[in-house]
Amino acid sequence: MNPFAFIDFPKLSTDRLILRQITYKDIDVLYDIYKREDVMIYFGIFPVKRKDQIENMIRQYEISFHQKNSIRWGLFLKETEELIGSCGFHNWNKGFSRAEIGYELHPNYWNKGLMSEALREILRFGYYEMALNRIEALVYPENKNSNNLLEKLGFKNEGMLKEYAYFRNKYQDLNIYSLLRKDFFKEDNVILLEKDDNRKLKYVVIQAATKDGWIFAKHKNRDTLEIPGGHIEAFETANEAAERELNEETGAIGFDLFSICDYGVNRNGNITYGRLYYAEVSKLEELKHEIEEIYIKKMYPKDTTYPTIQPLLYREVLMRSWIRINDWRGMKIR
Repeated sequence: MNPFAFIDFPKLSTDRLILRQITYKDIDVLYDIYKREDVMIYFGIFPVKRKDQIENMIRQYEISFHQKNSIRWGLFLKETEELIGSCGFHNWNKGFSRAEIGYELHPNYWNKGLMSEALREILRFGYYEMALNRIEALVYPENKNSNNLLEKLGFKNEGMLKEYAYFRNKYQDLNIYSLLRKDFFKEDNVILLEKDDNRKLKYVVIQAATKDGWIFAKHKNRDTLEIPGGHIEAFETANEAAERELNEETGAIGFDLFSICDYGVNRNGNITYGRLYYAEVSKLEELKHEIEEIYIKKMYPKDTTYPTIQPLLYREVLMRSWIRINDWRGMKIR
């Protein structure tokens, strides 16, 4: 899990939507959505009858976010700032890197592609920032629109769970869908490997963080951002190259450096190898290399230089963040 993404509620955006935290100011609009039978029929509860039920729901969303158990975004139209529905993750199992997805939308906005747009964005958040490997959805078999939506997003129907839940005073069958990280990103050209000092390494990549967020670099000749890294020179070890590249590409002069794993990139049958590092940076100096500027981001940026390689490396650092870095005996380089 990316700890920076959960300091404040993460705000996301798509072409037509802003995804932000639902607040008590939104009670009236959310009540208008949740009191409708055509919305609630497949939601698992009866339509709400009192606004204090919505107030309790919003309070629970807030508590669950701070406890890092779930996250629920309100969907707001960019043009009008109107709340039209919500979506998010619940039943988050960090140990197994999986969570369930849920959503609802006001009928006035059905069949416009808005929920598909929102879900694509939160799927990205789930795989990147929550470091999920598997995202699930439980859907009424009768809810054809929802079943079709998930399949269009790439979810696979794994079958029916007979009388799986007790919804609206009866035991309810549910279809279970799943989408795996590897199928969402299709990173078939990248493989993660255990460290091997006998391996012929060509690159180092250093996912570095300050107390305020992750460091991303912008090269003078590119418009995109990237994780710091570069070639290992003939006279260097991988660790020496990582220290040099971190300084050259971020200006870091005070840092703790940890080796994480090796990786391979398959290009037309030719595999080149690199080593991934994590750095905790305490002091930065002025940039003196080909990097034009560094950016401190709380989440992985959308516009990156290596979109099929570096997201996987970023996630690998997050996957290991549940272990206290300073307890990684034998991994600390400097």
